[in-house]
Amino acid sequence: MQTLERLGNAGSKVVKVQRRLWLIEMLTWPTLILAGVTVTVAAVLWRTRTSGGGRHELPDTPGAHRVDLDEALDTGHVSPS
Repeated sequence: MQTLERLGNAGSKVVKVQRRLWLIEMLTWPTLILAGVTVTVAAVLWRTRTSGGGRHELPDTPGAHRVDLDEALDTGHVSPS
């Protein structure tokens, strides 16, 4: 009789373990998908914040970013040339 009891207990333990494994398997894919989306969004946000945000960068030639101060003071603005 004791052997049958042990078999019954073992069977119920196996069923509990199987249920837990099934739950883990069912939650794995949504968790991985959510983590992937989160990492992608974080990478895009980080990239846009560190990319300069569309600001104008200075040209490579030295002195190209300087303006003619006399012209700017006379007219109040700088010509596009």
